[in-house]
Amino acid sequence: GTLETMEQRVLEAGKALTKKDTFAIRVNRVGKHTFSSKDMEIKLGSLIVTTYGNKVDLTKPDKTISVEIREGECYVFSGVFHGAGGLPLGTEGEVLAEFDGSQEATVAAYLIMRRGCKAILVGKGDGVDAGEHFAGRVAAPIGS
Repeated sequence: GTLETMEQRVLEAGKALTKKDTFAIRVNRVGKHTFSSKDMEIKLGSLIVTTYGNKVDLTKPDKTISVEIREGECYVFSGVFHGAGGLPLGTEGEVLAEFDGSQEATVAAYLIMRRGCKAILVGKGDGVDAGEHFAGRVAAPIGS
């Protein structure tokens, strides 16, 4: 959304609070603004208190409403899902990974995937030379 719709979106997120839930608003900003993150946390938190009557708890809230402000855009969310970390899968192309089922091969494939590479797993039982397999995968898109 935009900065103009931010309050409305925070109020929508506040609907998920039960009467007994304590809450906190966490604001992160990127870019230059006429307000600080703390100022916006106070403003939006006051809006929730006034509208729904919930209490603020900044140390151990039952629910957290997060607001990300980037230039003129804002994103309101209430949950964060932690992934494996690293770069998005496939952003660094394809990499041939010899895979024999061992713990070392599994960890190696996982680590290159965390670096954004799509792992093409090739084992000895595939009946294809690993180099031929990789060359075929790369040449197909080039020839298309």
